[in-house]
Amino acid sequence: MGEKTIWKGGVLERSLDDGTSWQKMLNCKRPAVPSNRREYLDATDMDSEGDFQEFAPGMFQSEELEISRFWTAEAYAQALEDVAHTETTGKPVWYRLTMRRKAVESQGRKFEWKGFASVGQDVGELTELSEFTYMIQRTGPSTTTAPEAA
Repeated sequence: MGEKTIWKGGVLERSLDDGTSWQKMLNCKRPAVPSNRREYLDATDMDSEGDFQEFAPGMFQSEELEISRFWTAEAYAQALEDVAHTETTGKPVWYRLTMRRKAVESQGRKFEWKGFASVGQDVGELTELSEFTYMIQRTGPSTTTAPEAA
């Protein structure tokens, strides 16, 4: 069985200047990891062999990602800044997630992607910490960088 990785100690960052400078996203409860998933289109016709459905490769899907964040004035203001950036410039926010490194690594695995931000307010139980949902409509591909050995 392979070594497991926990998210504690990972860092989720965002950039409003096309990846030139990065700021840590505040109060993230758990990250979202993008995937490059291809859509397959139904290509079944009357000549399909053995009454089986047939499919043809289509486009890659850019799914919406959700990140739960604990509510603080600073974290919420940062999220609204991302939404305003998208609305005023028409450009996506860039995101980078770096996983916690293992003892044999100099840095953890990295994921990078772009997307358009929106914010939803969650109403929790009276005894829970307040949270909000930060949503990213991904656009374009995501990239993964393998960990570097120490």
